[in-house]
Amino acid sequence: MKKLLFLAIFFSTTYYSHATRFYVNSAATGSNNGLSWTNAYTNLQSAFSNVIFGDEIWVAAGTYFPTATTTKTISFVLKDGVNVYGGFNGTETLLSQRDILAAPTTLSGDIGALGEYLDNSYNVVRANNLTSTIYLDGFRILNGYANGTIRGGGLLISQSTAGNLIVKNCLFFSNRALNYGGAIGMFNARLTIENCDFRNNYGPGSGGAIYSETSGAENDLYISNSRFIGNSGDQGACIGVGGNFDEIIIDRCVFTNNTGGNYIIEVDGFNFGRIFNSLFVGNNLDEGSGNVVYINEAQNITTEDFEMINTTIANNINTYQFGISGEMVFLDKPYYKIYNSIIFGNTPYQGRQVNPDRIIKNSIIQGGYSSGINILDLDPLFVNPNNNYSEAFDAALFDYHLQSSSPAQNAGNNMYVNASYNFDLDGNSRIDQSIVDLGAYESSFLKIDSIINATSAFQYINSENKIYITDSEFSFNQKLSIFSATGSLIKTIIIDSEQIQLTLQPGIYFLKIRENVGKILVQ
Repeated sequence: MKKLLFLAIFFSTTYYSHATRFYVNSAATGSNNGLSWTNAYTNLQSAFSNVIFGDEIWVAAGTYFPTATTTKTISFVLKDGVNVYGGFNGTETLLSQRDILAAPTTLSGDIGALGEYLDNSYNVVRANNLTSTIYLDGFRILNGYANGTIRGGGLLISQSTAGNLIVKNCLFFSNRALNYGGAIGMFNARLTIENCDFRNNYGPGSGGAIYSETSGAENDLYISNSRFIGNSGDQGACIGVGGNFDEIIIDRCVFTNNTGGNYIIEVDGFNFGRIFNSLFVGNNLDEGSGNVVYINEAQNITTEDFEMINTTIANNINTYQFGISGEMVFLDKPYYKIYNSIIFGNTPYQGRQVNPDRIIKNSIIQGGYSSGINILDLDPLFVNPNNNYSEAFDAALFDYHLQSSSPAQNAGNNMYVNASYNFDLDGNSRIDQSIVDLGAYESSFLKIDSIINATSAFQYINSENKIYITDSEFSFNQKLSIFSATGSLIKTIIIDSEQIQLTLQPGIYFLKIRENVGKILVQ
């Protein structure tokens, strides 16, 4: 079974009949004209030098540097109207044939002494003055160092509000800034991020992963199905701002094991803001007023609109030793809203998880919320939370799905589920039964009468204690749910192999992927 990354987002893009596809492969031995895999350019900069609006670039596995010199100002500069794709093995004829994980394509700013970041490229990739929608898809972007007043060690996008850069299936790893924007800096731009990982990026001033700055314009930032892990920065370990957003929308994202002084994400100056179906767990702040989520409005106007819906914020810690002075969740305006969410187990301020007198409905809030509506002050009963921590940790080592007896199950209000963002963090339908659950994950408990329709998609191999998935339509990175004979959820795992090893006590169990259910007997 081939590993698949299938994520779709549709924007209009203009293509011309004369469009040319250019190929890049550092291992190619042909005529180096870029017109086939055999004759591919061996240098990615050669492709950027020859493309025009409507062309595209395919890049095979390998490591590519912006320059063979030590000139830090040289970057890979994206061209308006030109899509750039990585993750090829050098034989594909269709984009769908890529296996990005098996063919890592790396853009590295480590142009000086290997392992020494001070002499790295200021920006590994840059995009300026975009007027169209273009894709940067399937790359590992590493080791940029945004020195001085430069932003965005991995990527700097500027003066592009008329266009849209869509960054998909990318890893931003170990990018740094002297001050702002370790992985990405955006200045007067529109940026869409889909299925990306931000790991171990550092922006000590603000924006360890992403820094937003504006002058005379407003940024648009859309992030979905992405993970922020191990990033650090004072004013926003993951997202920091020095300017205004028109829109910022975060959907189905994980923020974990990040370390910050004041904030993990900061939204400060915006017109429209939303956080949907996301998870904030195991982050560490070390300043008194530190907030995991900080939503402000610097212009002090009443037109901005913020809602956080079906989000879990749990087990985050503030380790400041001289007196904490702020809640983990801070909403600046009394009309900002939280719906269908779980805020539990975070370091409290005066017993509070959220600053008082905001609009909060149908949520679990530890310590209660006197001005809220339908507020539960109950343990949400996560499957396997980390209840013993003194520093940042990775939520992937634990399980923040809901137990079958969780009070968060079917405790939400369906009217707050946005039709355009109606999938949970696992990618499953937001309302599995008749009423939406609270938090980032939707429970998927089986109705016993549905077991009659069980498929033969699973087989149990007792001698090896493994489940063998026999249905070829299943792709990796999907959630497998394991239920007891009574239909209660026991555990969920993400499929990463055709054979999944389990440890189960003897008995009857049911397995489910999406609507496919299989029955197994453990002896």
